[in-house]
Amino acid sequence: MEKVGVIGGTSLLRSEYFRDLVAKTVETEFGPVQVWTDAEEGPKEGGERGVSVVFLQRHHADATMGGEVYRPPHLINHRANISALVKEGVSRCYGVCSVGSLKIDIPPSSLVVPDDYCMLFAGPFSLYDDARGHNVPGLDSALREDLLGALKEAGFAKVVEAGTYVQTQGPRFETPAEVRFIAKMGDIVGMTCGAEITIAKDAGLPYAAFCMVDNYANGLAGTPLTEEEFRRNVAENQQTVEKALKTILGRNPSTGDYLDRGVPRSSVDLLIACRWVLPLDDGGSCLENVSVVVENSNIVAILDSQQALHLYTAREVVSRPHCVLIPGLINAHTHTGMTLMRGKCDDEPLMEWLHNTVWPIEGAFIGQEGFCYDGAMLSIAEMIRGGVTCFSDMYWHLGEASRAVKESGIRAVLGMVVTEFPTSWGENVEQYLSRGHEVADEYRQVDTLTFTYAPHAPYTVADPSWVKIGELARKSNRRIHSHVHETRAECEASLVLDKTNPCCHRSDHLGTPLDNLDRLEILDEHFIAVHMVQLTDEEIELCARRKIHVVHCPNSNMKLASGYCRVAELLDAGVNVALGTDSAGSNNSLDLIAEMKMAALLTKGQRLDPTRIPAMTALRMATINGAKALGLAERTGSIEVGKAADLVTIELGTRAGTSPVFNPAAAIVYSASHSDVCDVWVNGRSLLRQGQLLTVNETDLLERASMWGLRLDKFAADREASNLNKDAAP
Repeated sequence: MEKVGVIGGTSLLRSEYFRDLVAKTVETEFGPVQVWTDAEEGPKEGGERGVSVVFLQRHHADATMGGEVYRPPHLINHRANISALVKEGVSRCYGVCSVGSLKIDIPPSSLVVPDDYCMLFAGPFSLYDDARGHNVPGLDSALREDLLGALKEAGFAKVVEAGTYVQTQGPRFETPAEVRFIAKMGDIVGMTCGAEITIAKDAGLPYAAFCMVDNYANGLAGTPLTEEEFRRNVAENQQTVEKALKTILGRNPSTGDYLDRGVPRSSVDLLIACRWVLPLDDGGSCLENVSVVVENSNIVAILDSQQALHLYTAREVVSRPHCVLIPGLINAHTHTGMTLMRGKCDDEPLMEWLHNTVWPIEGAFIGQEGFCYDGAMLSIAEMIRGGVTCFSDMYWHLGEASRAVKESGIRAVLGMVVTEFPTSWGENVEQYLSRGHEVADEYRQVDTLTFTYAPHAPYTVADPSWVKIGELARKSNRRIHSHVHETRAECEASLVLDKTNPCCHRSDHLGTPLDNLDRLEILDEHFIAVHMVQLTDEEIELCARRKIHVVHCPNSNMKLASGYCRVAELLDAGVNVALGTDSAGSNNSLDLIAEMKMAALLTKGQRLDPTRIPAMTALRMATINGAKALGLAERTGSIEVGKAADLVTIELGTRAGTSPVFNPAAAIVYSASHSDVCDVWVNGRSLLRQGQLLTVNETDLLERASMWGLRLDKFAADREASNLNKDAAP
């Protein structure tokens, strides 16, 4: 059985991974060395390891003192240590090293796999003291590449693929002046690894190192390094080191295969194995035959599926060999209560639709018990079926949607709606805000729920209210979510202050609504502008300069003939553009997959350029761009270790409409539909399993929706009859 050497610190021996090793003294020509290895009979059948490990504590290896005395870095007998490993028959050796970073862009908790080293200031320099000739120093390149591959495949998020290790004498930390000097030579600094590399090469022992960054080197981060900080960081990084060792020792370096060696597997909640994974991270890659591992609602690993089964025992394993796994879609603009108005009035311009249909219905119904809740729940059920894991809403009676979000398990950002007009939800701006704050406070413990300010539009909210909302948003660090430049009429009327036109902004400022909002200091990275179908070049530059976010709702804009958002120009300018459906009353669906296709095709047609908005860009608009707009990019929007397990599987290639599959991203955007969505998870909780809703009683919900449909029909008929009677009156 192969023997593998591991050189590390004291804390590793306390790891459960090495808890059954026994101490042994190895005599060498440089002195006795204490190592820890398996009992004479080797690892037990079905035990924790299937390789024989020889572990050496570099600071406690001096067997003359029984391994009890701590040897500081400058007193470690590296020659004896390496010689002991060779004498034990070790075929490869891994050095686990604690280091300080010499570069700001290599932060603490990073794993560095060095490819070079420098030790001009420390010895010993060789295993030999006689004239045996020169040796070309260096790490074992094949072992290093295998180590690097194993760490990356195991899903470690902060693997630095190369770097120069600088060894100093120790035992003290380096001074800030020394750090400035050695930072010109290397990337990380430590006190032991260089000597191990040199002597292992002399001894013919393949050696590779992985270095855990526990701190910035003294003075690099602008503050002096303290021993307390160093010890705390070492302890926090211990689990990462142990996981990395499990990964490395389970891999055959000659083949790259992961072997079933009985390594103790970490217990996790969920393991999802798919044919393809589209992380939608900065890399833009498509992974094949990998698994995503979930524990405590978060993604903890993204790795080869064979290796995942080797390293983890999952309480639930989901295998989808015909599916692509993507981050949950993010619908960045909805009005969920209006789903009960789906199809009630079609083929009308925006203002006629609002004045003749929407606002009269809302005046009569939004205050009725259950209307806003049932509308929200019906919307949520549709969105979950379509792969949406997060939505941003703007509607009345905020508590109803909040209750639906909590019960269903979906993630949401709900807007505290503000308008100058009274409704059953509020009489004035102050009451809209106070009631919104009450609901936000009531649901503050729901971790899938956050809140924005949602002034309806410049044509319904006056300047003093905008200023007040801006102040509140800055104090609370909340987003502002509003309709802006929704139609050409809105911009044209505001430019000339035609206050007879209901589209004109409620301001005395002669200019476009966007220009006025900038004047009021509303536009910044917290502002989300929805629609934006009328934009000049100067306004696009303003959006980029102020770092606002734009939500594109192509299907709704086309249906209402409101205009075209200049998405290509916004993206070219660096503006973050997300996707929304708008309401089911104006769309008439909440299908974000359909929005992706429309966004891509519409821009290609506008620009007469088929390369604009490729499939991967459309997917990013529906995922990570939405997360950025809503302030959730650290939590969701991409498949990355540490983020929430907001995940969706989409089945491809199993029906005539999506087969064959050459490019999964293109297949989703141009071929798939909402009916191809198979599974949905939010925070690791399953909301949809193989097309079946798990947290929404769809049968009861559809019955209630039908009831509301009958009431709306009666309301419309009564209203029409009343209008006819008025017209007929003398």
